[in-house]
Amino acid sequence: MSSEKVTSGNLKINLGPFNSGNVTSGTGSIGQGLGKLVINGNLEVLGTTININPVESLIADAFFTAAGNQSGTYANATLPIQGLLTITSNVANTFTYAGIRYNNAANTWQISSNTSIDGSAGTWSSITSEAAGANTQIQYNYDDGFGASSSLTFDQSTNILGLDGQINLAHLASTPANVANNTVFYANTSGSGGTGLYFVDADNTQDELVSKAKAIVYAIIF
Repeated sequence: MSSEKVTSGNLKINLGPFNSGNVTSGTGSIGQGLGKLVINGNLEVLGTTININPVESLIADAFFTAAGNQSGTYANATLPIQGLLTITSNVANTFTYAGIRYNNAANTWQISSNTSIDGSAGTWSSITSEAAGANTQIQYNYDDGFGASSSLTFDQSTNILGLDGQINLAHLASTPANVANNTVFYANTSGSGGTGLYFVDADNTQDELVSKAKAIVYAIIF
């Protein structure tokens, strides 16, 4: 037998027994109910907001469907995006959210540590487990994702590092320490060698590489 309850105001259900307080109405207090509400059937909520305030929620479903109706200002035909958000801060009732979402237009999962209540603002970074580029190409950060180039490679079978480009060495404030079985190169202000490129070998020998022009001068003098 079906039935329908219609009310013009709020409807509150208090389930006892209660661990404290009195079950009253109006301005009275209500203790935390320890009872259980069981619904043997489906539950359909047609409102716009659901507030759930338990200490812990246990949900048996293995999967959740977000934005199943594909409605709202941010889930639309041109840029359908769905995800989960959590509040990370609240300063003077200004909330900051973090979340994970799936961007259908970009065909990728994205994460953000600073976004808005609808997930439309802030910076979102793509999540990917796929390597960029071709075999032997070194991975690097490119626009918050993986990048690669044929100009930067490493062949593990031959231990050869390939670079088709320039290396910019910033000047070090102090001479680096020697490393066993290694030669360390570094840059600093040009000295008598005229290059500004220095080395420290395994025996802690420290010197500057000499330019061709300086080498010719030294050859004439000495």
